Amino acid sequence: MDNLVESQSVTKIENTIGEIDGIEAARIVANGDGIEEIHILSAPYKDVKRLGRDVESALIAKHGLAVDYRKISIAQVSAPQQPSANPSRLKLKSVSIETSGLSCRIGINLSYKEKDFEGVAQGASSSSGKKRLVAEATLKAIEKASSDTNFSLEGLETVSLGSRQGVCVCVNVLNDGIENCFTGSAIKNEGSENEAIVKAILAAVNRRFSLL
Repeated sequence: MDNLVESQSVTKIENTIGEIDGIEAARIVANGDGIEEIHILSAPYKDVKRLGRDVESALIAKHGLAVDYRKISIAQVSAPQQPSANPSRLKLKSVSIETSGLSCRIGINLSYKEKDFEGVAQGASSSSGKKRLVAEATLKAIEKASSDTNFSLEGLETVSLGSRQGVCVCVNVLNDGIENCFTGSAIKNEGSENEAIVKAILAAVNRRFSLL
């Protein structure tokens, strides 16, 4: 091994290389003739040629080692993919209720990819009837935002969660002849049960919606 390399720890030389900005890891292959190969893993923002020159300069300055640039091999790691700041999700915009005698009209307005979709359902204005209508109108709005996919309500329950009230739903999704059942839940805040129903349905659907 080259006297200069032999008199110094290979680990110390690797540590010197590792101190250079942008270098994630470094490994040296040495034999009786000195340094045979230098393998480097670097960040993606560094220029490879500039990094090679930095390595040569650092080894000469700190260890007195002149290394042929052809012995330096640099691999760059890819930058991690950042999640979208605004993922494509269905969002509740408004709930409208019109009651006339024993009948009720529910309108649910949702937004998806900067577009609005409204679902409307009409029926009996009883307490249980309104809950079903809110769910039905929500699913109609979702169907307008999707393509070739059918949504139906399997079940809807109001539940007690400690000191709070919540809504749990089960939604059937039929796509390309395949039927799946998804569940979702939401807390009822300040007596807004209708919003909780919509949000529970969106919780069930949103996690799969981009795949439909």
